[in-house]
Amino acid sequence: MKTQRMLAFGSFFRLIANLGTSIIILLPIVSHAELLTREYRFDATFVRSSLSGPRYEVHTGNVFRYTEDTATGDVVDVYARLLPSSFTQTPTGTTGVADSEFTFADTSFERDSIRLRIAESDCFDLGVTCTPVAGGGAEWIFLLDERTVPRMGYKRQKPCTINACGGVRYVYLPIGDPIVSAPTPSVSIEPSFLDFGEIELGATSNELLVTVTSHGLLDANIISVNDPIDGFTLASSSCGSPPTLLPSGSSCTLAYIFRPIQNGDFQSTIEIVSDSPTSPDTVQLLGAGVSAGLALAPEVLNFGEVRLGETSSLQVADLTNVGTTTLTLTGFDRFPEFSIDSGSTTCAPSLNLAPGTSCSVGITFAPSVEGPVARGSLLVSNSPDSPDTLLLIGNGVVSSLDPAADNIDFGEVKVGDTSDSELLALRSAGSATLNVQSISTSADEFTFTGGTCAAPPFALQPGEECELTYDFTPPNSGAFNANIAIISDDPTGQTLIPLSGKGVTAGAALSPGLLDFDRIVVGQSSDPQSVDIRNVSSVDLTISEVIIGSNFSIINEDCGLGALPSSLPASAACTIQVVFNPGSAGQVAQELRILSDASGSPDVVALVGDGYLPRRTFSGPLPSGAVGTISFTTSDPACAFNQDPTFLTEGSAPQPPDSFTPVDGIVDFRISDCAPGVTVDIRFDYGNPLPSGVGYWKADSPWQQIPATVSDSVVSFSITDGGPFDEDGLVNGEIVDPSGALQPASSAPGGPSQGPQAIAVMSRSQVSLLAIMVILLASGLLRQPVRIHSR
Repeated sequence: MKTQRMLAFGSFFRLIANLGTSIIILLPIVSHAELLTREYRFDATFVRSSLSGPRYEVHTGNVFRYTEDTATGDVVDVYARLLPSSFTQTPTGTTGVADSEFTFADTSFERDSIRLRIAESDCFDLGVTCTPVAGGGAEWIFLLDERTVPRMGYKRQKPCTINACGGVRYVYLPIGDPIVSAPTPSVSIEPSFLDFGEIELGATSNELLVTVTSHGLLDANIISVNDPIDGFTLASSSCGSPPTLLPSGSSCTLAYIFRPIQNGDFQSTIEIVSDSPTSPDTVQLLGAGVSAGLALAPEVLNFGEVRLGETSSLQVADLTNVGTTTLTLTGFDRFPEFSIDSGSTTCAPSLNLAPGTSCSVGITFAPSVEGPVARGSLLVSNSPDSPDTLLLIGNGVVSSLDPAADNIDFGEVKVGDTSDSELLALRSAGSATLNVQSISTSADEFTFTGGTCAAPPFALQPGEECELTYDFTPPNSGAFNANIAIISDDPTGQTLIPLSGKGVTAGAALSPGLLDFDRIVVGQSSDPQSVDIRNVSSVDLTISEVIIGSNFSIINEDCGLGALPSSLPASAACTIQVVFNPGSAGQVAQELRILSDASGSPDVVALVGDGYLPRRTFSGPLPSGAVGTISFTTSDPACAFNQDPTFLTEGSAPQPPDSFTPVDGIVDFRISDCAPGVTVDIRFDYGNPLPSGVGYWKADSPWQQIPATVSDSVVSFSITDGGPFDEDGLVNGEIVDPSGALQPASSAPGGPSQGPQAIAVMSRSQVSLLAIMVILLASGLLRQPVRIHSR
């Protein structure tokens, strides 16, 4: 029984001739109560041969399925599907091959084979495998399976080329055992791809439809449909919102649109998932975004630095339509600093540029203010990226001289001297190169001495600086003024820097004006006294010479006198220490003379002193008439008898101790000008040998014996200032000592002992009484003999 059902295919294939098939069994056999479905799956290759080279498409996973009633043997449903192709062209780079419309007009099932009817307007070759034709050549041939064809009852074909030129041909595909199963839902999707072609950016394509059809005996469930990407959008759907039920034998449509957001080719895949065994089904969406496009070359016009009041050189920007449609330029911005040059400009508002064509804009820059300027000229067109921006950059610059000082004041400089050098820094403070033409000064007292600036003319780049150095040499005292004149391209033209200075003379002040050293022992040095030398001017004082009197000397100083000339800074002071060294006795008056460059030089300090020889020996008559000599020695050179010692009689001195009699009166001496606490060694020569047993005593109340050495006529002893034998008892540099030699009374003349006797000495009262008696006798008043009565 031969039952067939025809199904129409509306798919068009760009392919070439050769059909190869293989049967793939995928599903196990499943029984159903009334109906059985037989499904055949196969791969097919369709090849078209030409002189330029083969082109082919490969289709995999194709399905042919029919369902029959097992009770009656009737076929109740037939379905065939040819899946989308993957297209390949070989050899690589082959061109010029015309694609033929190769159509499966209808398909039928005849038990052991599938018949495909092919409508072809061009000649083509068909083949199952790529096998060389016997006898040579390399054409593709169509070989029928020899084992299958006889069973099909059709004429056996030889292994040779089948030529088809127009008309209708049937191709029989031998099939193996079918896959038997229970009836299932069956869904077909047509077409397998949607090509929206080229759509301008910003525009929306027409709707293209995808038809979803439910085949077979069972209703199909549409489980899901994914959303496309890259500008593809589902515009409407008659299939409802999944999951939805699509009854058997019915169809629904999905309407898609394409709105590209940028130029280029785009592709998206729609995946329709159902409960059909062949699910999921896919549809390819293809489209290209195209637009008019404006390209700027260059995109930035940088005019660099242009001086104020000047105009830059011309720069040109080219505008090119790089899109696929006409570009209409509707306008562009203009700015005061940037001018469009009509002679070099071909672009204008409302200008239409065909794809690939260009126009140009010429622009100059004339800054009106200093500083960088950046403007974006908006070029308005129908380009999707409109407005495009042509960036205009320039920098208005100006020269500027910035001296580091408004004036230079050298202050006070000593007449005839040269000041320290003063620096004047010149800096290019503008945004343009500074050109210096000349530099001059207006007075000879101010001298240019060098620096780092080059000799004019020279240039300084923005921010660069150099230095000029100047000196001031005043020829006399007084104020001096001048100007440094700098000629440059600074907008002011000439820059004046005032110079000033004052010529001054040095001044010295010595203090004190007199040094009085008083009495100094000849051959000794006084304590030092100081003289301060002060520079009372604002300039250095130069000391050239110091002269001092012969009896005076400088023992210390911080004025640098050891290496004359020396310099004493302004307002500074130094000190000289002077001592008195008398070479002989007597008053001395000399000078300390300081010679310098001060206006009043030389400056003088008076030096006075008294040189004296200390008196340390005295000779005079003793009460006995002998000449006595007292002297002393000590380590202190200043100690002296500042008054003559006195030799006293016994009656004028304190009463000596009982049983002692003075040998030859008492000596009263005073030693002064000593250092406090000094000890003196005294030698007293009586002129005559002293009796034995003589001791030396201090006349005091009571008398005190002084440790002494007696040798012949000389007594030697020591007394310390403030010691037990110093009369005043004070450590004051003065020794007072009334003292004398005493002998025991038994040794005196007329006494038991006949040794040397001391001459009796009357007291002052006895002398006075004696004198009265002499006068009375002389006058004759006493004429009677004196009688001495005794009881």
